[in-house]
Amino acid sequence: MLAVPRFAARHAAEHTRDDRQRIVLGPDLVAGSAGPDERDVLALLRGAYLDLPADAEGDGPGARPTAIVKAARAVRRAAQRVRSV
Repeated sequence: MLAVPRFAARHAAEHTRDDRQRIVLGPDLVAGSAGPDERDVLALLRGAYLDLPADAEGDGPGARPTAIVKAARAVRRAAQRVRSV
């Protein structure tokens, strides 16, 4: 994550149109603010990582796997069965 002048961010995004979502423009920061909102930071990180440490903190003891995790596990099990045959 970088804080850069608006014109520089737009210029960089324009030059990566063929590689969508490589550069994502976030909200403008208010002058004199302490920095970006934590929700914006987490949203940016989710573009690269499906599960963040902040997610585990809020899960609690009754947490269950998400649909994405279940699907990934099913694919992995199927691949293991094919190799073992």
